[in-house]
Amino acid sequence: MPSPTLLLASACVAFLCLAVVALRFVALTMKAGVRRDESLDPDSPFAVSRFTIPVSIIVPAGRSAATLEQALTRVLDLSYPEYEVIVVADGSGIESFAATAQAWGLEANEFFYRQSIITAPIRRIYRSTRDARLVCADKATLNLADALNCGVNLARYRYVMVLPDDLRFDRQALLRLMAAPLRDPAAIVGASAHIEPTATFAWLRALRSLMVSRLSGRSAHALPPADSISVWRRDAILEAGGFSSHAWDMELDLAWRTVASARRAGLPGRFHRSGEIFGSTDRQTRRWTRAAESVRQMASGLIAGRSPAAAMHRLLSTEVLTAVAAAWFALSLSVVAGSGHVSAAVVVAALVGLSFGVALVSVAALLVRSTMIDAPDHAVITRAIVASSCELIARPAVAAIAVMRASISS
Repeated sequence: MPSPTLLLASACVAFLCLAVVALRFVALTMKAGVRRDESLDPDSPFAVSRFTIPVSIIVPAGRSAATLEQALTRVLDLSYPEYEVIVVADGSGIESFAATAQAWGLEANEFFYRQSIITAPIRRIYRSTRDARLVCADKATLNLADALNCGVNLARYRYVMVLPDDLRFDRQALLRLMAAPLRDPAAIVGASAHIEPTATFAWLRALRSLMVSRLSGRSAHALPPADSISVWRRDAILEAGGFSSHAWDMELDLAWRTVASARRAGLPGRFHRSGEIFGSTDRQTRRWTRAAESVRQMASGLIAGRSPAAAMHRLLSTEVLTAVAAAWFALSLSVVAGSGHVSAAVVVAALVGLSFGVALVSVAALLVRSTMIDAPDHAVITRAIVASSCELIARPAVAAIAVMRASISS
C-alpha cells in the first residue's frame, strides 16, 4: 500500500488536474461564450430540397418487437427530404423481425449490392409494401459490428447513421444532426448530436458534455461524446474498413479511424461535434467503454510512434481525466484520514468543496440547456440542482446498488 504522504501528494495532483479542467471551461466561456449551433430551421431550403443529401438509416433489430415497431414508426415520420431505413436482423432479433414482417408487409425482394465489407452471409432481403423506404435484411448471426457493416453494404446513400431502436426524437432530429454535413460534405466525415438519458445523474453528465460541445465551437479537433448519435460519410466508413468488433466503443473507434484515414490520404476530413440534441433514451450508456477505448487508442498511437491528436487530448480531459481525478482525490483523502495524517474535518471540507465545484458546473450546464429547444420546466431543473449537490457521493452509491442488483439477478 502506498504511504500516506504519497497518497496525499497524488490527491493534490488530482485536485490540480480538476482545477486545470475547470480553468479551461472558464477560458472557453470568456473566449467564445455559449454558441448557438448551426441547426437547420424546418423552413430551410435544405429541409425541402430534392437536392439535399439523402441518408441511409441502419436500425439493428433488437429482441423487442414493440420497441422496433415504435422505432420504425418514428423514423419513417422524420421531416427529411429523402432517406431509407435498413433493418438488420440476425438470430438475436428473429422474433422482432417476424413481427415487423407482418406489421409492415415485408416481401422478399431482389436487391443488388456490392459487399464492400466482408460480413456473415445474408439469407434474404425484404422490402415493405407499406413504405418502399423500408428494407429489411435477414442475416446469419455474428456480432453487432457485423450487422452494422451489413447495413453499410446495403446502404445506397452518401451518409449513413446507426439508430438504436430505443431512442425517442422529434421529426426535425435528422435535420439537426445533418446540419453540418449538409453545409460542408467534402470536409466532414462524421457528425454527432447529443442524446439525453432520463436517469438524473446520467442526465447531469450528459448536460455537462453538451456544455463542452457548445463552448468548444466549431473545433477541428472533435470526437463524439459518450451520450450521442452519429452520422457518417459512407465512403469514409469503407475507407476505414467499417465498424470494428474489437473496439470497446465502436463509435469512438470509427470516428478516430475515419479522420485518420482521410488525413493519411491528404484529404480534408474532420468530425463535427454538434451542440444540438437528437433525442432521449432510457438506456444507460456504459461510459467505462468510452474511457477504455480512449486509452486503447492512445496506447496504439504511442506504440506506432504517433503522438496523440488534439481531439483525443480533449476527450480524455473532459470525459475521462476529470472522473478519474475526482474519484482518486476522494479515495486518497479518505485513506490518508484513516491513517491519522489528516483530520476528518479536513477531509469532509475537501469533499464538500469538491461536491460544490461539481454542482456549480452542473448548474451552468442546466442554464445552457434551459436556452435550447424543449427546455425542462422549473420543477425538473430544481430537482436536478438538488441532485447535483450530492452527486459526488450519491453516484458511486447508485452504481454499487446497480452492480449488486445485477449480480443477484444473474
